[in-house]
Amino acid sequence: MSGADAVALVDRYLQFCEDRDLESARSLWGVVPMRIEFPGPLLFGSLEDLVAASRSQYAWVRKHRDEFAASEGPDAVTVTSIGRLYGENLHGVTFEDVRYVDVFTVTDGAITAQRVWNDLIASGVLDARR
Repeated sequence: MSGADAVALVDRYLQFCEDRDLESARSLWGVVPMRIEFPGPLLFGSLEDLVAASRSQYAWVRKHRDEFAASEGPDAVTVTSIGRLYGENLHGVTFEDVRYVDVFTVTDGAITAQRVWNDLIASGVLDARR
């Protein structure tokens, strides 16, 4: 798979996740259980586990996907998505411009790992009140 094709795959996956179309998002993964790593470190083996955990942090979140980069290796393509999160915390306060970086491994045309870094906790937006 080319770097451009891997970027398009990751972008589709991220959109499916935002739309909570978990079945379509899951179809882009090549392995089960999934390996989705978040700050903490938190490790999730399914999208359902990830969504369930997110319910204790925010009402909703989406991404301004500002930049993608792809690095083609002999066995996989690494895709990096850099951008800004926006959403609403559990207190009904909206937030914007929280930095994130997602790093994906794409093997044989499917996502095989996702590692996430973001400033949600450090920014304090999840605790903000009206």
